[in-house]
Amino acid sequence: MQDFYNTIVIGSGLAGLNLARRATKYGSVLIITKGQLAESNSWLAQGGIAAVFSDQDSYQKHIEDTMKAGAYHNNKAIVKKIIEAAPATIKKLQQLGVKFNQTKQKLDLHREGGHSENRIIHNGDRTGQSIQKVLIKYVKSSPKIDIIENALVFKLLVYKKACFGVSIIKHDQ
Repeated sequence: MQDFYNTIVIGSGLAGLNLARRATKYGSVLIITKGQLAESNSWLAQGGIAAVFSDQDSYQKHIEDTMKAGAYHNNKAIVKKIIEAAPATIKKLQQLGVKFNQTKQKLDLHREGGHSENRIIHNGDRTGQSIQKVLIKYVKSSPKIDIIENALVFKLLVYKKACFGVSIIKHDQ
């Protein structure tokens, strides 16, 4: 453990682990999680990920489906940005080692919820767990990432609107 980190990530769900992975470009990273790395809602996520991979689909259709499902309260610019980034994100996850269901060397796309096209990518009923396992393996093997498990962050240390550290309570299990 170091005394200084360029980035502190609080939480070990998919967003936190992926942020930690990406933040190593800028220096050292500390992940603090209240339980074990695998204890998150992400681990329990059974559903899939929506992304445009079919010739019958389009970003515009996906954006419209998402806006409609959100009763048009969504920020359309953010929706557009996320949807357009989704295929590259899926490909990056595959490069990291995440396995998604496939048929004949293509992603096995399904239709669910408010989607008008087949664009849901799964790994059985354990998509979140599959992704999280790969990201946990990555963060545990990275020399730039330290991990504190079983710790509660109870205070952000802030000076002039900049966070420079955290206070934690560590509990051993």
